[in-house]
Amino acid sequence: MVGRPERLYQATLEVLSDIEAGKLSAEDVLAEVIRQLSLLREEQLLRTEGILSQLRASEKVPLSTETIVTLIEQHLKCPNSSRLPVLLVAAAL
Repeated sequence: MVGRPERLYQATLEVLSDIEAGKLSAEDVLAEVIRQLSLLREEQLLRTEGILSQLRASEKVPLSTETIVTLIEQHLKCPNSSRLPVLLVAAAL
């Protein structure tokens, strides 16, 4: 297996080899993966809630026209970027 980050793929192969060799139980590995994913999800939810609470608490300050144009230009320069956000901002103006 080849991919990025390389260390992740090496570690995955080591775990699969250990399962095949009987050093690790597949059930234990699955349980640990699910536990880690649950922790990651909770961490992301807390981070999202924190950001949302900051946004709710902050005062709404309208962007200047120049700032909006700059944001649209930056967005359009990004490779593989979606055009939908730009269209939404343009429609709001």
